[in-house]
Order: sequence, then C-alpha cells, then structure tokens
Amino acid sequence: LKDALTAQVQDLRSTIVREACSVLFVLVHALGSDFEPFALGALSPLLKSTSVSIQVIAESGFLCARAIARECQSSRVLGALLEQLGSRNGTQRWRCSQIICVALQTYPAALLERHADASEAGIRQCLDDSSNEVRVCGRRCFWAFSEAFEERGARLLARLDAAKQRLLEGERAAAAEEASAEGGVEFSFTEAAEG
Repeated sequence: LKDALTAQVQDLRSTIVREACSVLFVLVHALGSDFEPFALGALSPLLKSTSVSIQVIAESGFLCARAIARECQSSRVLGALLEQLGSRNGTQRWRCSQIICVALQTYPAALLERHADASEAGIRQCLDDSSNEVRVCGRRCFWAFSEAFEERGARLLARLDAAKQRLLEGERAAAAEEASAEGGVEFSFTEAAEG
C-alpha cells in the first residue's frame, strides 16, 4: 500500500495525486503516530510535488505533507523534514520551512528536544536562504523555536547580525498571530483541495 500511494503521489495527473493525497490524509488522521512508516516514505515525494506547476498537485502535496507533520508527531518525521531543507528547489524549501514551522508550533518540547541542534541549524539556514519566502518563514520558525527553547533562542538571536535581528523583531507580532491561528483552525483536506 505504501509503495502504491507513493507512486500515485508522484504521478502528473492531478486527479490521481489529489485522491492519493486524500487517502494519505485520512490514514494519518486515523493512525496518528502509527502512520510514521508511511510518513517517512511519503514526505519526500509530497514535498517534491509542491514545486510542480500544476496547482492542484502542488497544493495537494503541500496540504498532505502539512497534515502528516501535524498528526504524526514523531522525531523521525521532524528529522525527515529538516533534511528536506537542503533541497535545491526554492519552492520545496519554502513549503518545507512552512511545515517545519507548524511542527515547531505543535510538537511537544520533549519531542523537539531530540532535534534541537538540527532545528537551530535549519532555522539559521532558512534565515540565510536566497529565497525571500524561505527567509520570512525562517523568521516565523525562529519565534516558534524560541517559544519552545527560550534560552537557545536568545543565544541564536545574539549570534545573528544586526540586520537579521531587526527583521526578526519586526516579524515577532506576525509569528504570534500565525501561531494562534494555526492552533485554532480545524483543517479539512477535501475542502482545501476543492477550493
């Protein structure tokens, strides 16, 4: 089942991809953290699909990957997401940073602790990225990280140059608003895919 769904996510026919993402979405909601073996195999193809020019495929892949990160909270899923930040594709890095931001906002601190060093390195990488969207999302990730790890966040902020510190301070209010919105919105894959 895992290989078949992964193959369908990589298809270039939008209907096939949307349906495969819908199945993955239902499975991750039903299985929660038991979905991890599927998640580890599906995250890379889902994130690759976010850079496809066919909007239905790109959006379905992103929404499904975000649902996996939100519902299947495990350190291995977070590790797989952090690895994807090394992609050469700017859209993939942007979508991945958005999903990591969701993970930083929703995962328990004990789970985040295992990847605190990698998360910090990933945030720093996002802050230095060539893509403006990735840098903006990196600033939001920084504030989510700082909320989970106050002392580490303060040390990271102190190590950044003055221009990045000003940008981070300017982004603080937007990050707080986004964090409260993320926590209170119930998400439906079928509604988002149809809309």
